[in-house]
Amino acid sequence: ALYLRERQAQVQATRWVRLSPRTVRDSIPESRLALYANFEYDEARELSYAPATVRFQRLYGSFAGEAVKEPWMLREIDDLLLGFLTY
Repeated sequence: ALYLRERQAQVQATRWVRLSPRTVRDSIPESRLALYANFEYDEARELSYAPATVRFQRLYGSFAGEAVKEPWMLREIDDLLLGFLTY
């Protein structure tokens, strides 16, 4: 289901790009490429380079990497490790 939504978003982005081409300076003004020249920005091509997690963040915006904690990053693990090291 997630793949289908992602694919539909890609198709819609591709259609939008065909209808109204943007430039790199409009899309990513702080990029080095925008400093060199004002190239046409290809959204479909950029989406093909991005990994799935980045695309998920960009399209849906509900995933924050800072909110995800691995088990070894928890405070309890720090306390246990400190206890083992000082034993």
